[in-house]
Amino acid sequence: MANELEITGIIRYNKSGVKAELSLNSRIDITGTKTAEFVQSVTTKALIKQADVASLGYGIIENLSDSKTVVLSSTPSDSDGDMIKILPNSFAGPMQFNKNAVYAYSVDGLSADIRVILISP
Repeated sequence: MANELEITGIIRYNKSGVKAELSLNSRIDITGTKTAEFVQSVTTKALIKQADVASLGYGIIENLSDSKTVVLSSTPSDSDGDMIKILPNSFAGPMQFNKNAVYAYSVDGLSADIRVILISP
């Protein structure tokens, strides 16, 4: 099969007469067969579970919290690997991972739930 994964993204900005818009669509061949969908609570920096997805390919992560900001990181300890901030009731992705470990934490250290969908490459 081909084009098993479809990714669509739209961004629109309009403020004080300044406008920007981009709409993209991509179809991707996937050789793997594993997916995972789950909700995970995060506080301090912790590895995002991968369930049956041994190799990370694509994913989307939604912050389900009404008040907590969540950060995604490529490292388990220092902030040098912090790469994506997800505001309350927002999301990051879809995205393709280039590392096999992704960490998440709540900025204020209080519990926040994230919904994760992962797809093997």
